[in-house]
Amino acid sequence: MAQPSSCVSPDDSRLFADDLDVSKAYTEALRKAGCLTTEQCSSILTGLELVRYDWIEGLLKFSPTDKDVHTINKRRLTEIIGEVGQYLNSGCSRSEQVLTAMKLWLRKAINELLARVQRCIEAILEKAEQHLGVLMPAYIDLQRVQAVQFSHWLLSYAWILREDYLHLKEQEKLLLVSPLGSGTVAGNPFHIDRVWLAKRLGFTSVTENSLYAVADNDFMDFAKRESLDITGIPLEELQNICPHIDRDIAKVADFRDIVEQYDVTGGTASTSVQKQIELLKDFVTNLKKD
Repeated sequence: MAQPSSCVSPDDSRLFADDLDVSKAYTEALRKAGCLTTEQCSSILTGLELVRYDWIEGLLKFSPTDKDVHTINKRRLTEIIGEVGQYLNSGCSRSEQVLTAMKLWLRKAINELLARVQRCIEAILEKAEQHLGVLMPAYIDLQRVQAVQFSHWLLSYAWILREDYLHLKEQEKLLLVSPLGSGTVAGNPFHIDRVWLAKRLGFTSVTENSLYAVADNDFMDFAKRESLDITGIPLEELQNICPHIDRDIAKVADFRDIVEQYDVTGGTASTSVQKQIELLKDFVTNLKKD
């Protein structure tokens, strides 16, 4: 893939495919609204795919005047197909274009994270079942306090990941509202079919206020706060899966009967641990049905 110049950040360059997808959908909407001829629409769509090819093959040459991925894509499109490329995104502001592309990218990133979190939960459940009955010391402030089942300790991270999964799913809802077709501030002047456009890009609804649409970036604050990155699961909890177990772990074997006393819901007794495993298994099973 082509490497961006100093005027375009590596993070920004990751949006190239999503920006192209937004431009293709909007071009089709312009044709649907009668703003482009069939020939013009076809020429732009073909040109956008050639721009995509240049990105993937590392053939794109950057210009000092390039401000972001969208300006790069439009410049290259015009170089390929000529003046017809100037019709790209007619009536569409850079704000709505960029916000829509960012939402598309984040949706894919979150979906990949959700899949990874699910696999982590499944791996933890597998290990927990394999080590039922194994005891370990539990610590508070690096001080040994009680003996617990290793499976109980391990499952604590599965519950943490379950909460993270649900949190990500909630945030994903913010990314299903399309701002595309809002115009600069007052709405789109070409009577673009926004509902059709939203469905075309996989959104479930459209924003109801044009000013709000082009100014809304709360979803990006979430992304920064959670450090979303498709290169790995950015959950700090996973860095803590390392028990503070002394070499004299065998000493906790004397506490088996005490451990089994904690059979209340959420406790460390065998019956409680097995119930946790079943609850988490049901959670994963329901995820696969969705």
